[in-house]
Amino acid sequence: MNTEYKAREAAKIYETRDYGMFEFYAGNRNINPVKVKDLLRSFNERYYPVPIIVDHQRRVLDGQHRLEAAKLGGFPVSFLVLDDIVPTQVIRQLNTGQKP
Repeated sequence: MNTEYKAREAAKIYETRDYGMFEFYAGNRNINPVKVKDLLRSFNERYYPVPIIVDHQRRVLDGQHRLEAAKLGGFPVSFLVLDDIVPTQVIRQLNTGQKP
């Protein structure tokens, strides 16, 4: 099987337990404690690190509940830094169709 792809590297995913390096973006929804507890329970059953998305200032654009659950459980946080975008457009696009 040929494993070569016609692709370029678009981004890198990082991992940390330094939760204090992140801040929430003002346009994000409020944290729902029930959702955080549900995610933590899921992490405890089978941890699968879906990266949070942050801007170059490490403001969380998407994944604030995953960040809070990882923090509560002591799990590492995977994150993807998006530099060349307007944060409000990303938040709107990522949250389209989700319940408030």
